[in-house]
Amino acid sequence: MIQDYNPTDAWVDSRESTIGLVREERRRQLAKWGERTYDDGTWVKVIAEEFGELAQEMLTIQFDSRPEKIAESIENRKKEAIQLAAVCLAYVQQLESGSA
Repeated sequence: MIQDYNPTDAWVDSRESTIGLVREERRRQLAKWGERTYDDGTWVKVIAEEFGELAQEMLTIQFDSRPEKIAESIENRKKEAIQLAAVCLAYVQQLESGSA
């Protein structure tokens, strides 16, 4: 039996793809740095640094709106947002493991 189309299916598929990108980035971070255990203060600094890189990309298009710069900035913002999400995921994983 063919299931009726549900418009939320595309939304879910899109979100799953995005979550997959965060998972891939988390794996890349683990391969590069290994499992890291930090205190909360260090996590705040690491997360702030990643957030700062995303903010810097956002400012790029505010002050340079050439079409080629906007296209480049979209990719850079996506990359930085994924890295930020992966770092936040690492922090949550540490909290859940009880090693915080």
